Amino acid sequence: MRINYVLNTAEGKRYTQVDTDHLYYRDCPGLRYKGFPMMDLPTTDISKYFHIAANFIDEGVSSGGRVLVHCMMGVSRSATCALAFLMIKRGMSLTEALATVRARRDIHPNEGFVRQLQLLDRELRISRVR
Repeated sequence: MRINYVLNTAEGKRYTQVDTDHLYYRDCPGLRYKGFPMMDLPTTDISKYFHIAANFIDEGVSSGGRVLVHCMMGVSRSATCALAFLMIKRGMSLTEALATVRARRDIHPNEGFVRQLQLLDRELRISRVR
């Protein structure tokens, strides 16, 4: 698949986390890795990773690379980070980003993540008007 950027949005050893970190990929030359130790809970502050994830994904895509964004099931944490990327780097509203991703994949960010994306949507809209 020629993936050379991996964003693990569920890094860790606990239940519902994915136990792959930068050491797991140490023998993969040319592969860039980033991991966020998050749980898929409505109370998790995923917003602190929005810009970090967007910059990492954008770096991969802009350099002609292929980026894998994953979590345990691929429907909440990773989807939320992919949505944030589309909103921050591609100028999409939350509604547009959801429609774009859902046209290709069945995603279900938890309600806390959706609220945080709604706040991001408002913040981005305000900053683009200025």
